[in-house]
Amino acid sequence: FYQLEDSESEGLPLTSSASFTLDEVPRVLILYASQTGTAEGFARQLKLTLSKIGPDLMELDQIAEEPDLVNDYDNFYIIVSTFGEGKGPSNGQKFTSSPLPDFSGKGKSYAVL
Repeated sequence: FYQLEDSESEGLPLTSSASFTLDEVPRVLILYASQTGTAEGFARQLKLTLSKIGPDLMELDQIAEEPDLVNDYDNFYIIVSTFGEGKGPSNGQKFTSSPLPDFSGKGKSYAVL
């Protein structure tokens, strides 16, 4: 997580071991797949919490259709929820059935929730 000078969103402080100016903030992409809206809601809340660094938000399948998008970002949050008896959401099917983009490039980090 990154902390900007004087940054708080919705009363939730961002924690970090480093501070950045807006010009230096790494690009953040929040990806989600959600059948019932739970993961999407969490992703939108995360976007609000990180609003000072301007993260982008998109459905997980979009990265499957355009895998080169990972080159435009430094940090990734991948948020997925299951439904029923552990079924994956339909808006994550393309992602799970295609070759994974390389999230491990130098200077990149990711979290899967």
